[in-house]
Amino acid sequence: MVPRSKMQVLGERLVRALTVSKGVRLGESTVVSCQVHVVSIDKPEEVRIIGADAGQMFYGRQKKGTIYHIDVFHQVGCINHRSLAQVIIKTLVSELEASAERLLDHMDIQTATGGGRLTGSLAFGRKASLRRAHANHVHLAAELGIKELPLLVPVVAAIEGEILRQGLEIRKVERVCLDLQKQNGPKTDLSAYTSESDSFLCENKTSPSTRPKSGDSNSNRGDAVMKEAYQLVTETMPPSELLHLLQLLPFEPTGEHRERWGDLDYTLAILKNKGYIVQKRGRFELTDKGQYLLELINLYLPELESGLRQFLRRFSTSADHVYSHAMIKPGRDFKRLREKQEVAPFNLSLGGQLNLTATAARAACRWVQGNSLPGCISGDDLRYSQPVRHHAFNIILLVDSSASMAGDRLRAARMLAQHLVLATQDKIAVITFQDDTVLVPPGFTNSLGKIQAQLLALKATGLTPMAHALAEAGTFLQRHRVYRPLVVLITDGIPTVPLKSSDASTDTLDQAEKFRSRALDFVCIGLNPNQVFLEELCRKSGGRLYVVNELEPTVLAQLIHKELRRCR
Repeated sequence: MVPRSKMQVLGERLVRALTVSKGVRLGESTVVSCQVHVVSIDKPEEVRIIGADAGQMFYGRQKKGTIYHIDVFHQVGCINHRSLAQVIIKTLVSELEASAERLLDHMDIQTATGGGRLTGSLAFGRKASLRRAHANHVHLAAELGIKELPLLVPVVAAIEGEILRQGLEIRKVERVCLDLQKQNGPKTDLSAYTSESDSFLCENKTSPSTRPKSGDSNSNRGDAVMKEAYQLVTETMPPSELLHLLQLLPFEPTGEHRERWGDLDYTLAILKNKGYIVQKRGRFELTDKGQYLLELINLYLPELESGLRQFLRRFSTSADHVYSHAMIKPGRDFKRLREKQEVAPFNLSLGGQLNLTATAARAACRWVQGNSLPGCISGDDLRYSQPVRHHAFNIILLVDSSASMAGDRLRAARMLAQHLVLATQDKIAVITFQDDTVLVPPGFTNSLGKIQAQLLALKATGLTPMAHALAEAGTFLQRHRVYRPLVVLITDGIPTVPLKSSDASTDTLDQAEKFRSRALDFVCIGLNPNQVFLEELCRKSGGRLYVVNELEPTVLAQLIHKELRRCR
């Protein structure tokens, strides 16, 4: 929260700056102007103010200077505009209390997931070109008086906080310039930025009388279905796949469908229990409620995808577990190092290399504050960097996909793999084993799409060929250039398929013993009934064993992060 005293000072500076300039930078990420401003592909760090009034261009206003155009720039990605709108509303209500309603009615928002009036349905701005054009910034348009301009300070601070909370970084605007060529030359094509809207900023839409009331039944119904849609995509399959499934209905499931969606029967059962589909003589059909769900997912697909990524990246990892003290393998310091620059003033005892970027930034701050002449760099401005070592890992998940893993256990492992891709900088490979088959990916990846595609068709079936899986993992490591991998075995049972002898357990222990001589970290996560065998497995491999009550995504994530912290 920005202190009121500081907000007032910044607000006064903003008002003064806008009286002498067509556009100003607020903080490091935001540009405010009554003019239209755009970013070039070849100069993404530069924002150009062009000779077009934002109110006249976007809203058909007769009078210039009535609408303020505010852009908050961020890393390319999707910002959930509904969540962002709630943050802005909460901020303005806390600042203005009862008088916030008029201002909120006359403020529009747009991100890469959609937009519209803050107090409206937020179901507009869905055109593909419009969403693409806003993939790197949050757009606000507001009808503000001079006395209301200081409110942009806490609003922008709240927007930046929400961007960071949604997992994207703020992008610094290096330069704001007035594009005289665009003022005098041909008009800029802004068709990508236009769309049908419920805005009250247009001359013929100044009354908030059509705003949906909080008790509106359709609005409540849509919110309830959206919440259920979020729950569905976390329990079943990614939003795009769920949309495709719903679009295929009515149908009778075939082998082709089950080959694409390994958990199809489970998904259909959930949809049926929730009343979205009905089954008639083996054929599944959409109900009216299901048709509404289909339309909602189709309309808000980017938001659902963004929401799923946030959920997978940040779900709680505070669950309890039981740790069995198996033998711990002596560590081998075989690590790839990445450098992170720790910037600080020069220290004779530490040394270091001159960091030009940090030095220039420090000097520029002094210039802006008026503490030194522009272009001058003093000794106090010099900044030096020390490389700090961080360990990068390649994580191999050996996932038991035998019949006993069907349901929540296999979905927990699937969710863990997606979480690691989003929550770490490490690369992941998922090797699954069932019956007499071990499914090995072509290599490591940090792509969520590739992990989802690999695991989507997976179905729990058959016996547990654990020895085969360990052998294939060893071959996989030999085939790829891997720097100190972390191998994680996730299983709910013991081996039931032999490899070379007639004893599946002996073959598995023999393969595990080969891990002892490899430069790797081995971890096994299993269930209580199998503790005796799994302890022997970890003694042979020199790894660590975690015995848990159930294979749940939060438990698995907690344990993997614990191992990553220990190994780094």
